[in-house]
Amino acid sequence: MNGSDSGSGPHGSSRPERSGHRRRRVVLAAAVAAAVVLGGFIAVNAVRNDGGVPAVAASREATTQAPRATATESAPAAEPAPAGTADPGTAAAQPAPGVEPVAPEDPSLATQDLPVSEPVAIDGGSSEAGGLDIRVASMEAVEGEAIGIGEIGGPSVRFTVSVANGSNEPVDLSNAVLTVEAGPDRLPCTELSGPATAAFPVQAKPGETVTGIFVFLIPKESRNDVTVYLNYSVDASVAAFHGAVPAP
Repeated sequence: MNGSDSGSGPHGSSRPERSGHRRRRVVLAAAVAAAVVLGGFIAVNAVRNDGGVPAVAASREATTQAPRATATESAPAAEPAPAGTADPGTAAAQPAPGVEPVAPEDPSLATQDLPVSEPVAIDGGSSEAGGLDIRVASMEAVEGEAIGIGEIGGPSVRFTVSVANGSNEPVDLSNAVLTVEAGPDRLPCTELSGPATAAFPVQAKPGETVTGIFVFLIPKESRNDVTVYLNYSVDASVAAFHGAVPAP
């Protein structure tokens, strides 16, 4: 009797009560630990992504949505030029509406071979060309001056050439050209800018005599064989003069 009563007293009934409390504490501790872990995981993800989107998911979304540039992607086609405009790649542009095209100059004028009059004496001879009386009025040995670009001064001859207009019309002399050749090989002589040179006037009026003054570098050894030519128009023959010129 005493043995069975001892198990139901205060000391005997304390064991099952302590065991139940212990089990409840273990379950509660496990729940708290799980809550702490879950809360930490959520906080870490929120800090990492700074916007509520998982980092891996955001990276994948950016990768799939970004357009991919390829080396074979073709450039946009060029728009056609507006109507009425010239193509810069063509050799000649079309004239603007209402503008009359300008015809080019006769190319034969640049390469046309003009007849040369029979040379006359350079000292005192007269050449008739296109109604003009052309003469070498005077010659003198001078020291040529190198004034123009590329010129080289040296012993030269200065020629004064006169042109008398015996016609009833003014004669254009704006394109008159004087050239000189020297020696048996007819080598061209270099024209110099000085001293005291003067071009022909633009025209010679009817009955007027005009002059031009020219200086040419002529080697001393070639001055016994000099030819002077005056070409003033494509419609007239070239006047020619030949002979010896003054030596220094």
